[in-house]
Amino acid sequence: MGYSTATVMADPDLMPTTIVKRPRDARLDWSLLAEYRAEVPDAILRVPLRWSTLYDAFASEVAPTARVLDVGANNREMDRQLRARGFRGTYRSMDVSSGTAHDYVDLADVQETFDVVTLKEVAEHLTIAELRAAVDHARRVLVPGGRLVLSTPNPHCVVSWQAWDMTHVQHYPYQDLHALLRLAGFEVRITRLAEPIFGLGLRLPLRLLQHAYRLVHVHCFRPTDFAGTLFAVATRIA
Repeated sequence: MGYSTATVMADPDLMPTTIVKRPRDARLDWSLLAEYRAEVPDAILRVPLRWSTLYDAFASEVAPTARVLDVGANNREMDRQLRARGFRGTYRSMDVSSGTAHDYVDLADVQETFDVVTLKEVAEHLTIAELRAAVDHARRVLVPGGRLVLSTPNPHCVVSWQAWDMTHVQHYPYQDLHALLRLAGFEVRITRLAEPIFGLGLRLPLRLLQHAYRLVHVHCFRPTDFAGTLFAVATRIA
C-alpha cells in the first residue's frame, strides 16, 4: 500500500501546505454517506444564510480562553484576527510555509489536544481522501465536545468555485461536506456565509433579490446561490 502527501496552497499567498499522509486506497462508506446526506435540506437555498466576514464567523466559534490549532495557517493571520476580537487563549499553527515559523509542519505530528481546530479555505485544495485524513486527525487532537471549524467555497454559488484560484482541486457540496464530517464522528452545523457589502446597507435588497431568484429558479433550473462560502462547525462526539 502506498502513501501520498497532500500538498496544497493556503490562501491568500499560495504557500504550499503539507497536511497529512494517507493511504492511496482509503475508502469511504458510501451507504453511510448517502444516509448522512439525507439529513440536510435537499436544496441549497434551504441551508441557513449567515451574514458575516470569515474571521468574524471563526471568532464566534472560539471561546476567549480556548486552545486553537490552525491548520493551513499560512502567515498566522488567524491568530491576529482572533486576538483582535478578544481571544486570549493558546494558538498553535500548522503549515510548511517557509516565510513564517509554525508549531507544526504535519498534522500527523500533533500530540497536543485542542478545543478548536480551524481549516480556513483549505478543504478545496484537498482531494476527498486527503480531506477525510485531515478530518480524522483533527478529531484525534480535539477534546470531547471540541469543534472543527472550516470554510470552503460554495460550489452552488453563481461565481464558480474554480474561478477563485487555479489550485482548487475539489469542490464540496453542502450535503457531501455534512456527510463526510458525520462519517468521521462529528455532529455538524453548516451555514451559507455571505460577507456584508458596504456594512448593512445592501443586505435587504440582496435578500429580496435572492427571494425573487428562489421563486423563479429553484424549481425550474439547477439551484444556484449568491453566498460564496460554506461554513461548517463540526462538534466531536465523545
